[in-house]
Amino acid sequence: MEYGFFFPLYKLEYKSSIIYLVVMEYMNGGQLTQIVEQTVLDEGQMAAVTKECLEALQFLHSKNIIHRDVKSDNVLVGFDGSGITN
Repeated sequence: MEYGFFFPLYKLEYKSSIIYLVVMEYMNGGQLTQIVEQTVLDEGQMAAVTKECLEALQFLHSKNIIHRDVKSDNVLVGFDGSGITN
């Protein structure tokens, strides 16, 4: 699955409707949590990240997929700012 700010998702494996394996692209920028702990984001940067996360969630919801653990630890970023959200 690939869309806008999503990084490629290569594989999902299920067992009794529970996902137990997710294979995705490595994001070298780390978690959003780490970034905000080490840096001060201005209002525009925060708005951009929030917008990207909301668009990603909207995309998931349009595919009847819910994300049950939305938090900054699960937002992964590339060094160039790509690949927002997990």
